[in-house]
Amino acid sequence: MSYNQSHAGIYISKTKLQVVEVVLNENVYRVEYVDEEYFSEFLDFSFKETKFISLIQSAYNEVVLRHPIKAANVSIALPNSLFKVFQVPIDASLAKVDLVNHLRWELSVLFPADRGEEYSIRNYQVIDDKQPGSAFAIVVAVYTKYLNLIHKFCERNNLRLKFIDNEHAAAGNLAFLNKQKDFNDFNLSLLLDGSNYSILCNKGKAPVYFRLNSYKNPQGLIKEIDFDLARLSKQLNTNMLAVESSVIGNDLTEGLLEKVRENTGLKLYKINPFEFIEINEKLRSSSLVVNKFNSFSSAAGMAFRMV
Repeated sequence: MSYNQSHAGIYISKTKLQVVEVVLNENVYRVEYVDEEYFSEFLDFSFKETKFISLIQSAYNEVVLRHPIKAANVSIALPNSLFKVFQVPIDASLAKVDLVNHLRWELSVLFPADRGEEYSIRNYQVIDDKQPGSAFAIVVAVYTKYLNLIHKFCERNNLRLKFIDNEHAAAGNLAFLNKQKDFNDFNLSLLLDGSNYSILCNKGKAPVYFRLNSYKNPQGLIKEIDFDLARLSKQLNTNMLAVESSVIGNDLTEGLLEKVRENTGLKLYKINPFEFIEINEKLRSSSLVVNKFNSFSSAAGMAFRMV
């Protein structure tokens, strides 16, 4: 086994830490370990640094006590609630530095209570050559101090950090583990977790639409989804009900999913991140893999980025 080219994906939510480890074995990547550990109390990213790292460290210690993480590289997914996500028109001719400065200014306008310079920003440019002047950017922003906390945790544990991402973006490309998929296809995914909702549409592996929101009840959720589907159909000139659509999240109930299917027309399915990749035989009967596979989508999505 090659641990230098192996990769562990970690998802840190408000309640637990999840790990999916992928190792390279005879030139084939294989899921070697899947585990989770709940924090002793709800994790708040506004905690003082010592308390924040201590909570994560305690959970991580329990995980590695059961099975030491041997992968040389790790990537970490963080909760939607930490991110600002918005879409703005852009001048596609702007230099990279100028574009980032412009997007930072847009952030300060949209969220005046926040200071744009305190955020780390990633943007995905969507440019349609057939419609000049229609370029826009999907902007994903997170406080730099949160990233610094994650870096310190990794340094403390001698972990080589490769990527940090939003929990939904982390899982957004899992459908393309199916080698039969066309990378020019659209792929729609929803994330439902408590009262939090997000929708992500990719063309191939590139995002073309991303929105975060919340809802109070199933009717509110259906209203949000209908709003997004209408915007997407217009933006992409595509019947979104014909687009493959998946759902991820913690403790998803079939009752809620059936209501969404019936009222929106989406043929949602729970994505299984372990379906299209080799997995250690010992894990096939694990309750986490059998019963909670969907909840590991973010950790798995980060682990699979080097596959």
